[in-house]
This record gives sequence, C-alpha cells and structure tokens, in this order.
Amino acid sequence: MLTAAVRLAADEGFDAHAWQLAWTLTTYFDWLGHWDDLIATQSAALDALLRLGELPGRAHVHRDMGRTFARLGRYEEAETHLRQALELYDRLGDKVGLGRTHHSVGWMLLQRRRLREALAESERAVALFREAGDLLWQARTLGAAGWVHSQLGDHAHSLGLCLEALALQQKVGDRHAEAGNWDSIGFAQHHLGDLDEADRSYLQAVRLFEELGDRASLGEVLIHRGDTRHAAGEGDAALEDWRRALAMLDELGHPAAAEARSRLGGVSR
Repeated sequence: MLTAAVRLAADEGFDAHAWQLAWTLTTYFDWLGHWDDLIATQSAALDALLRLGELPGRAHVHRDMGRTFARLGRYEEAETHLRQALELYDRLGDKVGLGRTHHSVGWMLLQRRRLREALAESERAVALFREAGDLLWQARTLGAAGWVHSQLGDHAHSLGLCLEALALQQKVGDRHAEAGNWDSIGFAQHHLGDLDEADRSYLQAVRLFEELGDRASLGEVLIHRGDTRHAAGEGDAALEDWRRALAMLDELGHPAAAEARSRLGGVSR
C-alpha cells in the first residue's frame, strides 16, 4: 500500500510528494527488513527527483539505495549508487553528505571482508564529521571504525573507540547508534575475555533495539549474545538466543539468518 502510494504520486506528476513520501518511509522499511519495498520507493523517488532537477535529494536517494543494495549482497549495484552519491555530494560541497556516504561505502566493504579499505573509509568519514562539527555522525563513524578494528583482531583499540563513541551518542541522544555500539562493545569485551561484561553490553543492545523496533539489528545482536553465552558455558541460553535470532531473521529474509542456522547446526544436541 505504501509503495503503491509513492508510485501513484510519481505517476500522477506529484513529484515533490513522491520523493518526500519515499524519504519518510526509509527508516521504517529498513528497520523492518522490507528492503525490496525500500528500493522500489527510492527508485520512484529518484525518477521524480530527476524530473525536478533536485540534486541534494538525488544524492540522498543514491546513498540510501547503495546502502540497501549492499545489505542485500548486490554489491555491483551498491557501488554504482554510492559512487553517484559521492559525485553529487562533492559537487554540492556537502561534507556531511560525503561523510555519510563514505560511512556507507565502509560498511559495504566490511560485508565483503575488505577490512583495510573499510577502515580507511570509516576514518575518512570521521575526519569529515569532525571538520563539519557534526557530533552525531562523528560518534556513529567512530563506532564503525571501532567495529572494523575488532574484525581486524585489535579488540583493545576497538573498545577504546567504541567507548569514545558511546559517550558522544549518549550526549546527543542517538539511541539507535548507541544500541549498535553496545553490540560492538560486547564483541570486543568477549574477545578480550570479559564474558560477563560482554553479556551485559549485549543486553543493553537487545533492550534498545527492542524498544526502537529494529528487528533486523536485534537479530544480529542475538547471534553475538548467543556466542558469548555459549563461551561462558550457558548452552541452553545460547540456543535460546540463536533460535530467536533465526526465527526473526528468517522472517525478514535477512542474510544473517545463515549465521544463526550455522550456530544451531554446530551445537551437539
């Protein structure tokens, strides 16, 4: 119904309404895992913006579509849209837009396990946000850089960056980024051997994502929390987390469902 409303507005020539409605639906579709709907509405928005000749909106749409295609593992399409977003933001002189797009490029490279390149993109984004004085996105990208450091095995450095990000997120009230950052903190604590603290951090992430209604991110956190509880010898609790994650991620058609399924398949009954 919502997708049809955007398409109808575009078809009837209400281009400004079409792209603005699509814009308001972005977070809703993303958090509920309705990524095909997100792409459909953003595609209609892009058509409308091209007719309007509206560059900032086009840059935003290309960034959102690139991030969504990356989430779906459609990396060639993701790169095309993110490259177009970078070009448009550069033309506009929009440092915040550039920073957000470099952040998305970093996330895409992380999914492809191109970790050094991902870290370079995250650090570039941090520098842009510091220059722009944007505390909210500075915190988000610090957390992203911290997560990549953990993936590279430098968990102590990761924890330091994530705690720095956490202080900023709590200062600006960015609860969604704070939830994701608690997940990163828990991951670093787990690999530094502090399983009790890791479990407490994951619980913070679980509670926040539940309150916010971001089921896609919640499922991923539950996988990590299950890993920590399994390492702590809490086998039944780990199975509960992994089963809950699998049910949630399967319903969303989320690629991370394979991780939850693998954990369950690897545990002896």
